[in-house]
Amino acid sequence: MSTVTEPHQSPSTRSLSLRLPGAPPPVPVDTACQLCAGVGVDPLIDLGRAPLTAHVGDSVDESTTTGRPLRVVRCIRCGALQLDDELDDDDRAVVAAAIGERAFAGRPDLARRFCEDAIDRWALRGDGHIVEIGSGTGSLLRFFRAWQLPVLGIESDQRLTRYARLRRIPTWRAGFDTAVAGRIARADMHADLLIISTPTGGFADLRQLFSDAATILRPGGVMTLEVPDVLRVVARTRLDEVAHAHRVIPTVGQLQRTVTAFGCELIDVERAEPDQARLRLWIQRAPEHGTVAVHPRVRTRLRAESAVAIDARATTAAFARRVQLIREQIVSLLDDARLQHCTVAVSGATPSAVALANMVGMKRPDVAYAVDADPVRCGTTMPGTDVPVISPDQASAWRPDLVLALDDLPESPDAWEGAPVYAVSDLIDVVHRLTGAVAPPTADDATTSRGQLRPELTR
Repeated sequence: MSTVTEPHQSPSTRSLSLRLPGAPPPVPVDTACQLCAGVGVDPLIDLGRAPLTAHVGDSVDESTTTGRPLRVVRCIRCGALQLDDELDDDDRAVVAAAIGERAFAGRPDLARRFCEDAIDRWALRGDGHIVEIGSGTGSLLRFFRAWQLPVLGIESDQRLTRYARLRRIPTWRAGFDTAVAGRIARADMHADLLIISTPTGGFADLRQLFSDAATILRPGGVMTLEVPDVLRVVARTRLDEVAHAHRVIPTVGQLQRTVTAFGCELIDVERAEPDQARLRLWIQRAPEHGTVAVHPRVRTRLRAESAVAIDARATTAAFARRVQLIREQIVSLLDDARLQHCTVAVSGATPSAVALANMVGMKRPDVAYAVDADPVRCGTTMPGTDVPVISPDQASAWRPDLVLALDDLPESPDAWEGAPVYAVSDLIDVVHRLTGAVAPPTADDATTSRGQLRPELTR
């Protein structure tokens, strides 16, 4: 198959230059930052509407897939990127219970490896509890329990809580808040390790989350959570992590300053498994005696962020312009194909593909079907759209006039041989060249998931 890498323009716009975004929508000036609590944000990008969760298995009813406004703003005070969040308590509960956003759900090998590494690294001997927020069915805590360590799960979903208790995993059915943190402290169940598996979009106030988490940690205790990689999102314009599940897209420097206010220190940052697209952060409460040892990866990461001025206003404004250009190119392609009565097929129905599809308002008149090899997704529709998802075997019966690859393009169905492919990943690279934005070599981050420093960044 041939891959189209040039920017697309429909016949009606070939004589025009690529359009830059217009005036951003109004944003309340008194919106408080989720990290520094400063009042005042700048509007950055309006991405239309997006489903609460992009995972097929989490789309339990129509209310979760109709879409909610997805707008990105920038804090005037600290420069942190975050969502201009309008979710109510019910919406936030859906995001908090989204299994697809939890790193260890359905991945027993990854959960076992994480457990063994954590026990060795933090010398967990049962002096304090292992507490997991968003513990689900206990798929991670069961491995800690097998090592005879005291565990406690916090889970808001009734069905998942019931299953965890059948596994004999002590689990409280509740959302994590100040009341639950106080209950844990009064029961003297302070944690040696606190694992925050619930995505940040499931919490109404992230500063309160860090405050409550610090109260249940023993001195020297550690908490860990995953966040989007801001270097990947902004410096390389990877849009798939811009979703309701991620309340903030912070830099390591911004998070470092935030947790310090609650008596903690960010001590390590590494690539999160399995997809390597996010960062796993390790945060330690100050010990009673001695000092906190910060891993060199934190310093290396801070240098990488500083090298590209990742939280500067000019950097984020350029990111917003690239996002708009990418969206306009995809919309122009779909409009042109519809005018020429072309059949368009989408390759991929992963959460990344779903995020891109919703950002351009993709609907059935524009796209005939999406193809994905995952049997769980086949026979459904892409969340937030009415585009059906079929298997590669089913797709072999039809040959599209154009293939839009929203995700990494796997081996294509036989019937697609010769069909032109318009790859969004290539489009992003073209937009970077057109705008003069060159992703720096450090934007891939300075760490690997197994904790090895990249040698070119240790000098």
